[in-house]
Amino acid sequence: MVELINEIYEKIKIISDVTPNEAKTKFAIESIVQDSINYMNREDFPRELITPITKYIFKYNFDKNRNIKSMKSGDRQVEFVTELNDDVEFRKSLNRFRKLGVIK
Repeated sequence: MVELINEIYEKIKIISDVTPNEAKTKFAIESIVQDSINYMNREDFPRELITPITKYIFKYNFDKNRNIKSMKSGDRQVEFVTELNDDVEFRKSLNRFRKLGVIK
């Protein structure tokens, strides 16, 4: 798991305009990877998900416009995203690797 976290962290550093706090970023990565593993009912994390999870973490932790859904110039209207965890594209990526769970 440490190797996976480091690989994702290095990718985030490449796409980020700012230097991320290493400890906080690695904690966020570990948390999201573990949540993803739990959601997919797996014991491993598929390597094919490294890029989607990197984009997901970057989008919700480093992208400055992440909360803005739409803006208007006339009469100043700004709409914000309210469900940050409801990322449809990321969930689609996870669903490809999801296994049926068995209650023991």
